Amino acid sequence: IVKLQDKINLYNNQIMENIELLSNNIELIHTYIKNKEINNIYFIGVGKSNLIMKKTASSWKSIGLSVNALDAGNLYHGEFGIFKDNDLVIFVSNSGNTIELVNIAKHLDIHFNVFKLIVSSNVNNKIKKYCNLSLVLTKNKIIEADDISMVPSISSTIFLMFFDLLGIKIAEENNITKKEFKIYHPGGDLGYVNKKILDYVVISCCGKGTRL
Repeated sequence: IVKLQDKINLYNNQIMENIELLSNNIELIHTYIKNKEINNIYFIGVGKSNLIMKKTASSWKSIGLSVNALDAGNLYHGEFGIFKDNDLVIFVSNSGNTIELVNIAKHLDIHFNVFKLIVSSNVNNKIKKYCNLSLVLTKNKIIEADDISMVPSISSTIFLMFFDLLGIKIAEENNITKKEFKIYHPGGDLGYVNKKILDYVVISCCGKGTRL
């Protein structure tokens, strides 16, 4: 139990030591999204980052944003056609050196008029060479929760938290209401609408209705 508590503290400590950096980066992306005429937002990541981006895209759709998480492996087989002028492409990679993402960023930089952003935990990442902006979420290399610091755990939590909070800030800025959210998310408990149920129904019957 003590060892498990130490691991939980490791999560908390790394989040807290980077809280100012995380906050500043949220403000920076939010300001860009708010002030630019963006057609669509696309997330691109591989492995665990791709799964985080799929969750993020799903959450952001719930607040009315036009956003999708793309499969990096399919882009080189005809799906680059999805990109249009003034799209925002957000690359997500812990190291920022993933070769598939480097190649995609390079191709976009040469052939497409899109704004490219890399979010990583490595200030010296390779993807930023082909991007308009590079944001780093942590001051130091992230120490993962497992004993050999290899399993994406704390890094995944930090990235997921970052994009969740960014989405929440956008929703609050747009003054999204519960009614709007339920329209975007009609299923499950979140979309449940409490319909008033009548206790009694009284039916009056009186011939032609003249007496009534």
